[in-house]
Amino acid sequence: MSDPTPIHQAIGQAAEAKVLSALARLPEPWQFFSSVEWRALGSHGERIGEADVMVLHPHYGLVVIEIKAGAVYIKDGTWHYASGRPMKISPPAQARRNRFEMHDKLAARIGKDAVQQLTISDAVWLPDVQWKATLPAEFPDRAFLLDRLNINQPEIALKKLLLAANPKPVAWTRAQLAAVQELFAPTVTLTVPLANHVDQTKQALRYATQQQIAILKILSTQSRLLIEGCAGSGKTILALTLAQAHAAQGKRVLFTCYNKHLAHYLTEYLKDQPNIHVYNFHRLVEVSAQRAGLPYVVPTDTDGKKHFFAEGCAELLMDAA
Repeated sequence: MSDPTPIHQAIGQAAEAKVLSALARLPEPWQFFSSVEWRALGSHGERIGEADVMVLHPHYGLVVIEIKAGAVYIKDGTWHYASGRPMKISPPAQARRNRFEMHDKLAARIGKDAVQQLTISDAVWLPDVQWKATLPAEFPDRAFLLDRLNINQPEIALKKLLLAANPKPVAWTRAQLAAVQELFAPTVTLTVPLANHVDQTKQALRYATQQQIAILKILSTQSRLLIEGCAGSGKTILALTLAQAHAAQGKRVLFTCYNKHLAHYLTEYLKDQPNIHVYNFHRLVEVSAQRAGLPYVVPTDTDGKKHFFAEGCAELLMDAA
């Protein structure tokens, strides 16, 4: 069966627009969901489909509606488009199929027993024509077949439809209404986890930029370097790259920084390179004092507050060997 032509698609979109425009005038607490696509898995593999529109009222229930545009007609029990092309699936069958799929998806969210208590029905809407013929057996009542006359007063038609489906409906709870919203019109915000930022930082520490490498090459002949830069400008990356380069030549490297947390991280990062020793400033002073036999206590705030170390520049001391 050939796909619909652009003209047929335009007609279908115009018909759906009429229905959606009518539903947009519904007062609260009515709400509707349009073009709800679904996918499901079964014993025969994957199934896919789309519900044209679903209308919900917390006191009456949910109705899944199939919209058909143009002058559709039925011949020998088979539904046809105005062009004469027979439909693969009749509109009532499509609405019923979508209804059962939505029923199952809701049951997975709020439980089978809860769904069984709620009113969930299906209907067909023909917004371009007025139905004057005998009602097909696919419809239990005329209320389940809406036409162009219902465009102006959709609330009356929908309330009649849902009450025909269940004269004594059970009100939907807030949790059930929220489940419908999350399922058919979800709002999802995905944030980049901290672990991703950590991985990016590790990658940045692992590889110096081409500009930084160029600077190192230019200054490689200097025995002492003083590099100034604001926070985040890459001073630590430069120092780390230089430390690794000297360690690769068999030299013993002392890497110092002011921030004890950075020192701890770099110690873990460089644990497979024994030639590089990392100390934060106060720890370096403490070790040096101990070796000289001098007393030294790492300073802390006297008021008991947690002591913070500011970010500072890194220094490298290499063996001449």
